[in-house]
Amino acid sequence: MKTLLILISFLFLTDSNLLHQDTILKVDENGEIIGLPNEFSPAKFDASTKILRIRNRIIVFPKCITDYFE
Repeated sequence: MKTLLILISFLFLTDSNLLHQDTILKVDENGEIIGLPNEFSPAKFDASTKILRIRNRIIVFPKCITDYFE
């Protein structure tokens, strides 16, 4: 019984990568991010100021990160 439980748990752990799927996000001309789940909407990225807004949260990227956007 213990061996069977170990084998079954091994199968679940090795197949976990098959359950994951990346989602490609798109940004329209207004900066709206399309493709996020509803719990993270509305979302917007302002490319000129490098500010990301997701629902009621605002992320301002520092200069050391924004250099990679160009």
